Amino acid sequence: MNTVKIALLGAGTVGSGVVRTLSMNADMITGRSGTHLEIKRILVRDAKKHRPEAEGIPLTDNFDEILNDAEISVVVEVMGGL
Repeated sequence: MNTVKIALLGAGTVGSGVVRTLSMNADMITGRSGTHLEIKRILVRDAKKHRPEAEGIPLTDNFDEILNDAEISVVVEVMGGL
């Protein structure tokens, strides 16, 4: 089975919704596409802040960790602000 590794930029309302939606629909997505989607890392403003919706997913406040990770093939930007 093919795995697509994703970096998520943001873990607020929209970002946590993306995590929840991908988690709840993982079997259906894999069954229909033959591809497993994995959120490998989440970029946040404060990596020390507790985020229960991102349990088990590494958090970072360093964008270079995402840029320099050759395994990440999709980046989803959902950060708010200016």
